[in-house]
Amino acid sequence: MATVDTVEIERVPTPLRCLKMNVLEELSRKLNPRHNTKDFRYLAGLMNYTYEMVKNLEREKNPTAYLVSEWAMCHASGGEPKTVGDLLELLKEMRRDDAVEILKPFEFTGPHSYQDYLNYVGSPLRSQIPPYHFQNGSRPYQEVLANIQHTVFHNFGSPLASEPRPPVRSSNLQHVVSDKVALVIGNQKYVNKRLQGLVYSEKDAYDMAHVLSELEFKARVVSLVNLTLAEMRIAVLMFCRLLENGVKRGRLGNNIFAYSCSSQHEAYEEPGQTNGLYALHLLRHIKRDERIEFILMDVARDVSMASNRNLIQRPCHESDAVFDCRLCDKIAPSNLSGEFMETMKLWMQAHHLPKKTLPIRQDGIVVSFEYITPFSNVLEVRILATNETPFARHEVVMDFSVPTPVKAELAHISGDFLAENGGSLQQRVLLSRLQKQEDPIEVTFKMMYTIDEEVIDWEVPVQLGCPLVSSVFEKWDWWITCGRLPAQKSTQV
Repeated sequence: MATVDTVEIERVPTPLRCLKMNVLEELSRKLNPRHNTKDFRYLAGLMNYTYEMVKNLEREKNPTAYLVSEWAMCHASGGEPKTVGDLLELLKEMRRDDAVEILKPFEFTGPHSYQDYLNYVGSPLRSQIPPYHFQNGSRPYQEVLANIQHTVFHNFGSPLASEPRPPVRSSNLQHVVSDKVALVIGNQKYVNKRLQGLVYSEKDAYDMAHVLSELEFKARVVSLVNLTLAEMRIAVLMFCRLLENGVKRGRLGNNIFAYSCSSQHEAYEEPGQTNGLYALHLLRHIKRDERIEFILMDVARDVSMASNRNLIQRPCHESDAVFDCRLCDKIAPSNLSGEFMETMKLWMQAHHLPKKTLPIRQDGIVVSFEYITPFSNVLEVRILATNETPFARHEVVMDFSVPTPVKAELAHISGDFLAENGGSLQQRVLLSRLQKQEDPIEVTFKMMYTIDEEVIDWEVPVQLGCPLVSSVFEKWDWWITCGRLPAQKSTQV
């Protein structure tokens, strides 16, 4: 009769430094999103971190992973190793049952030593720790800590932007994306007096949209300026509606968020520059063929170095992207859904200009119009008046009368004297707030001048239809309800 010897493995608390990296990643997805009394910042407070330390922690690519690893290593070096159970007590105090559920299976383990633990349950750290010759069957404690720290920084990013970066892509492979779309909003003309005085917001939005177009976003970039809160909600909802079926959110995540300054801080504009401080440095780096997080780290470094002693701006970013995502990747359309393609057509309507207007001929003067779009809700009308008669026109005035709520602003005028026999005058008018227009736009072009002290004036209607984003906002209910409701214009969200 055969006998079987059984060995009872003693259950001991799992050292926090031995927590698997995939478990730490799953925990980070729960605690990284900001929530008062529920996120990594509150956890850091329970760990007795100071306010300044927490603010620096916010700049990390993965603050939860960095916090837990640092907390475990600092206490371990002091002779008081922390366990998974210690972390569970803090999470229970925060009432984060979802995080407790993730860590509970790893609270205890059988083996006594760290090396035995690696051999018993396996760890992703094992393949990354360089070979080491053990003496007397044990590994020096400092060597274990050094390699854990190296692995954490390798996987989650070093706090130093200039740290040497490991290669993450093969140069022999061509990486592509199925499509690229972008929504750019720049608010500069606020009604609230406390928010007035900005200089570069519209310029930042214009330059950013232009650079994204050069990165193959092209007509897929919708840029809007000076929106109300309700209008921004509509624009963002339409953008999210577009992405819902076009971009799948997998368990590994693909979201990257960048902020020009940290929480409770301010972003600054420096006189004499071409852009705001953050946009200035972002535009310098954004075309690089490099992972997006690395670009954002370098932008944060440059902005911090450009800040003076009295005005300090500290950018930050958050990311749950595991793969190497780059803005310069080429587009290779894959099997996108028919609904996404239909939605994409509507999105691209935000670039449709008015139909070509035939030249106006009146009293020997020919007036032609050209339409250009600086933003998706701003239409630039370039007017050219040519005199085909042998009589000069003096005190010439050209006016573009638009219906409310569209606003017309004179951007440029070449003069008020229209010479005879081919003399010309040029004028540029900006039509803004197109997102507020409910009906097709009909403007009235008026011209006034004098000939031999006789005042002459005339006017002609010009049909613009629903140009640019006005056609998209008209159908916003279709976006939100996936086509189940008829199009109805509304700006109340």
